Amino acid sequence: MFLGSEEIKKLIKEKNLVSDFINFEDQLQPNGFDLTLQKVERTIGHGIISTSGKITPKLEEVSINPDNTWVLNKGIYIITFNEILRFPKGIAGIGIQRSSIIRCGAIINVSSWDSGYEGRGQNLLVVHNKDGLILQKNARIVQIYFIKVRGRHFSYEGNYQHENIK
Repeated sequence: MFLGSEEIKKLIKEKNLVSDFINFEDQLQPNGFDLTLQKVERTIGHGIISTSGKITPKLEEVSINPDNTWVLNKGIYIITFNEILRFPKGIAGIGIQRSSIIRCGAIINVSSWDSGYEGRGQNLLVVHNKDGLILQKNARIVQIYFIKVRGRHFSYEGNYQHENIK
């Protein structure tokens, strides 16, 4: 079951479900919460995913312009959100790009967050538009939907726990 805005608001207030947001009223949606853009990076080198582990590529930050925009060419990028997410036991999340991203010729791959995860998430942005894409810092780019998890389960304790939290 997806949570509605009143339940999301309550969890933000009582459990600090989302923090470091830019504008609560703009970001709270009827069925989710918008995540905003903090940083854009490109991958350098290849990654390795094997049965014995993983090695992710190095990241290089893309320079931001004086007007707080990134001018992105066709290609792939790793984006980091401003918001810190803290999922209490029994709540998970799925993030989907806002439709404006699609209309600009780009996609942000769907991501998921498990119960117990805490961190400042990242996603893969793929710019397909041959003319590129301009994104402004703090723009709303992904909507996260919160889901109740039923039945017995354990909490996330993976490699990305507390990622990008200073």
